[in-house]
Amino acid sequence: MQNQTEEGALFKWIDRIGNLAMATVLWLIGCLPVVTIVTSGAALYYAAVKSVRHGEGYVTKEFWRAYKRCLKGGIPLGIVFLAVGAFLGLDIYGMWNSEDVTAILRLFGYAALLLVELAVLIFVCPALSRFTLGCWKILRLALTMVVRHPISALGLLLLWGGLTFLVLLVPVPFLLVLPGLGCYVTSLRMEKLLQKYMHKPESEEEKDMWYYKG
Repeated sequence: MQNQTEEGALFKWIDRIGNLAMATVLWLIGCLPVVTIVTSGAALYYAAVKSVRHGEGYVTKEFWRAYKRCLKGGIPLGIVFLAVGAFLGLDIYGMWNSEDVTAILRLFGYAALLLVELAVLIFVCPALSRFTLGCWKILRLALTMVVRHPISALGLLLLWGGLTFLVLLVPVPFLLVLPGLGCYVTSLRMEKLLQKYMHKPESEEEKDMWYYKG
């Protein structure tokens, strides 16, 4: 009986890994226009949490459903994050080779701002996938969450930094799992944070909905 239980758990995780790989492929396709990077990230998070973690709906269907819903707000956010990231990245690159003391101090300042931007991006995608707010309200909410939950923000930055580092080490097939797996792990903390900003369930039926399960 124990062996059957262990085999069932193993097959369950194999199925989850396969679905996360599928979600990652969809995410890559969704990112092709570039400005849809936030939209695709929100859809990836939505599919990873609802379909893979909570087992409701099919990954492909839930991904594209979230993608279409988040497209209008996600494009302006994608443009903003790309523009700010490019500006900070170019400035950091320019100051990296400078021997001027003030340039080195500015380098650390711009690097800190880049980390803040990345932290906000990590929170923007889940927030966009969950709330039906305007893009600027989503951005403000994500920034508020980073400020109010700095330890969680730092932990998630380290998580995604580690996953990015793994991209350089693991064989190519494993790359199809990492972004989806990152969203899955992120949701273990993020879902609890999102619930702090959601309205309380008004009935037992609503309380049983997947997005209240943490």
